[in-house]
Amino acid sequence: MEKRNLKIDNINPKKIAILSYEKFSNKLLQIAESVRNDLKISKIHSKEELNHLLINQHYDLLISFGSSIIVPKKILEIKGLKSVNIHAASPKYPGRDPHHFAVYDNVKKYGATMHFMVDKVDEGGIIDVEFFSVRSLIKPNELLMKANDAGLKLFIRLLKNFDKENYLKVSNKYKWSNKKNTRKDFKKLCNLSFDIDKKEFMKRLNACSFPGYNNLFLNIDGKKFQIITNE
Repeated sequence: MEKRNLKIDNINPKKIAILSYEKFSNKLLQIAESVRNDLKISKIHSKEELNHLLINQHYDLLISFGSSIIVPKKILEIKGLKSVNIHAASPKYPGRDPHHFAVYDNVKKYGATMHFMVDKVDEGGIIDVEFFSVRSLIKPNELLMKANDAGLKLFIRLLKNFDKENYLKVSNKYKWSNKKNTRKDFKKLCNLSFDIDKKEFMKRLNACSFPGYNNLFLNIDGKKFQIITNE
């Protein structure tokens, strides 16, 4: 009898979990399925789903992108699971609201950062960064969109290569800034003083803007007065 070598694909497909908010995770899932058809992919939108799925089933890769959920240490320590976050900002801007601070600093180069997740936010070893040039007087929402586009490039790169030997490793080219901004720092940026000059006011006005929000304010006798713009 003639012997035949049968090649059977996807007997044990790699399993990845995508952690993001629902609308964005749908887009990420579509991209993932178009990039690789040999993966088993799950979407996660809540901390409860995260705990249930990853503790009760084996996964090879967890990707967090655009999620505010902090992944618990017990998940990060699961044997055989690689946990990666895509931060929609360059390494100079770890923490909250990076696009606002980058606009305030009038950055000329910005990007997205792919890094390993650890139990402290935006401190894990950096794997890769996707940079782009920034025009003057860009709005924070536009900068965020461009950073998300850069993050999608990292996402695709990760999907294509995560199971290749020696791909997922810390790069010695990039380091996080020591300054990690918080929500408190952003509120401080939005808090205007009475003696602010015109140049600084216009700078804050642009840096703190975002569609649907009036972030700038004044404190008068303990009362907060928002500054409403036409944007």
